[in-house]
Amino acid sequence: MQKKDTPTHSQSSTRATSLAAARKVLDVMPTKGDHEASRLLLALYHSKTTPPMIQHLILQLLWDAAKFYGVALPNQITKKWRPFWPLLLAKLRVHGSLPTRINYTWQPTEDEEAALDADDALQAQADALFDARTIDPIGETLNELINQTGCNTLDQRELFRVAWPLMLDALQQMNARPEGSAANE
Repeated sequence: MQKKDTPTHSQSSTRATSLAAARKVLDVMPTKGDHEASRLLLALYHSKTTPPMIQHLILQLLWDAAKFYGVALPNQITKKWRPFWPLLLAKLRVHGSLPTRINYTWQPTEDEEAALDADDALQAQADALFDARTIDPIGETLNELINQTGCNTLDQRELFRVAWPLMLDALQQMNARPEGSAANE
């Protein structure tokens, strides 16, 4: 054996994520039922036939219980989390309530997503048609021109016969004026 292979100190776990630290924090002793329940939840979690929402709920149960009771779990979800499950289930059994929050997000199917995208596109077209920045300047100009003609705005025939030619003349005059002369009025 070479010198570099010989350990110089004992390798006891002093990390806060150790199982011993969790036992100290939780201060419970798991029963046989807790072990069986954790095995059942683990089997359900790792089963390929379990729906993703149920898998997420099982993981959320473990995660929320660990955070609520102040247990530090190892960084990655691996086999190293398995010994913590019976302890956390025992604590939940003793405590009598479930400190958890459920985060659920709705994911549309492909057909629903296509329908939602079509609705969004239609709404965007409608918004572009009635965008105040494009309608208001035209509408204000037309209203001013109609008011200058003195026609009754409720009488469509009068608007078409009298106001329309007058508005066209007014528009031509406005376009013919230099920029500086409009500011002097």
